[in-house]
Amino acid sequence: MCMCVALFTACSMAPEDLSMRGRVYGYQSAPAFTHVSTDRYASELADDISIDVWISTQAAAAYLAIDPDVDGSQIELPDGTVIVREVHDLATGELQKLTVMVKGPIGVVPEMDDWWFAVTDAEGDPLLDDTGAEQAGEMPQCQSCHLDRKDDGYLFGVPAPVRLPASDLRQAI
Repeated sequence: MCMCVALFTACSMAPEDLSMRGRVYGYQSAPAFTHVSTDRYASELADDISIDVWISTQAAAAYLAIDPDVDGSQIELPDGTVIVREVHDLATGELQKLTVMVKGPIGVVPEMDDWWFAVTDAEGDPLLDDTGAEQAGEMPQCQSCHLDRKDDGYLFGVPAPVRLPASDLRQAI
């Protein structure tokens, strides 16, 4: 049996089992996650939201080497990595939703180095799209932006002004 602190693990995930199950639990305080943004930052996707990021602790050092303003870090994160992005209303600071990326085992989403996506409410319950389907899996609307970041493991990282300094990582872990 697989013991989990948060919502995903690679130990039981298969391509046919990508829907969200359970709740996001403990990402803000569990040792399994590291807070890699020192403050919220404005989103590049929308003018009215800000972002705050946590990542699986075992992948934090590699993730901190990815700069959204520079292509070509050649970083690849291990299977089972989970990235949790809090999406906040920029004006009020209210948490609106979580966007999640999971690095699945080989073959889950080969064209994206096996990353898949989910969108949940603040408690981790899956949000539904306009058709009533859970927002989880390949999600082409997410892939379309991330495909341009192939040389950075399909990731954007955290902007330098709010990125946890690598020297602080030992304290965070």
